[in-house]
This record gives sequence, C-alpha cells and structure tokens, in this order.
Amino acid sequence: MIKRITALMIIAIISISISGCANKQEKQETLAAKAKQVAQIKQKAAAEKQAAKDASTTNQSAPVGNESTQVQQNPETAKTANSTEAKNEAVVKESFYGEWIIKKNIASGPVTAYGTDDIKNLIGKKLNFSEKQASFENNISKKPAYEKSTIAKNDFLVGNRINLSKLNINADSIKQVIVNGLDGTGHMFYIKDENTLILFDGGVYFELGRIN
Repeated sequence: MIKRITALMIIAIISISISGCANKQEKQETLAAKAKQVAQIKQKAAAEKQAAKDASTTNQSAPVGNESTQVQQNPETAKTANSTEAKNEAVVKESFYGEWIIKKNIASGPVTAYGTDDIKNLIGKKLNFSEKQASFENNISKKPAYEKSTIAKNDFLVGNRINLSKLNINADSIKQVIVNGLDGTGHMFYIKDENTLILFDGGVYFELGRIN
C-alpha cells in the first residue's frame, strides 16, 4: 500500500514537473512571439517616419527649384511681353498718325465750295491725326473714330467724277479715311504713301506732307 502511494506521488511530481516545464516553454515562446511582433511594429513605424521625412524634404526643396526656374525664365517672359506689347502698339499705330501740313492744291472736282483765295488761305495750315485726337486749327476731336475703306479706281471715278491719275496716283485703288468726330477740314482724306496724304475739302484735293 505504501509503495503504491509512493509511486502515485512520484508520478504526480513528475507530471507537475513536466507540466511546469511545458508551461514555461510555452510562456517563453509566447514572450518571444510578442517581442518579435513589437520589433516588427517598431520597424514599420520607423520606416513610415522615414518615408514621411523624405516626402517633406522633397516638398520643401521643390518650390526652391521652381523659384529658380522662374527667375531664369523671367527675362524671356519679360522679353515676350515687351515683344507682344510692341506688336500691339504697331497694330494700333496707323500709318497716317502724325502732324501734317497742307502743301498745295493738286486738283478740283466739278463742283467746289472754295474760291482761289480760300484755297490759298488753306496752304500752310496744319492737321494732326492720332489715336486720341484729330485736329485742324481750333477744330478738335478728342475721341476720333477712323473709318477706313479701299476705293477701286472705277468706283472713285464714278463717285468723285475725277480720275486717280489727276491725283498723281497710278494704282487700281486708293485707301480712304473718314474721321468721325471731326467736322469740316480734315474730315476726309486719302492715303497716297506713308509721307503723303490727299485731303478732300470743299470739292478740292490738297496734298498733305508729313511733318513728324
């Protein structure tokens, strides 16, 4: 009986020892797994932090590069803007803009409103045409509107009953300009070339020479 009890006790002690060893090993394995998991989490967090830092560095450096490029491009941009502005100015500036002087009478239509003295009195008078003003002596228009058209040779003959050749123009057409806003002398003229205009006033054609 005693031997049996002793044997049971030994078996129990062995079972407890085995169980304890198993629990200890299991506990160690669990701790090792948790430590590995923690290490992985830390490694992932470190990687994400580094990626965020790299992204921040890239974003901060990008404007500097753009600013540098912009500075380098500014001269070209300014050059292009100046070129465009000059081109627009050239488009707006008409060939007949400037100051003109009545040089001489070159022809008269079949009906005129001026006598010989009237024509002489007009010689030497000045006219001015610009974007902002058109004027003949005290007759001034602050907001002139220039109505331009091209008149064919035959149409000019029918409408004015005078040939273009009488105006010393050997061409199939002539450019006509009507100055809306300016009454009387200077209201209508024709463009012969960049330095010569032909003023039509009172049925008489006068040659205008450019002053500037």
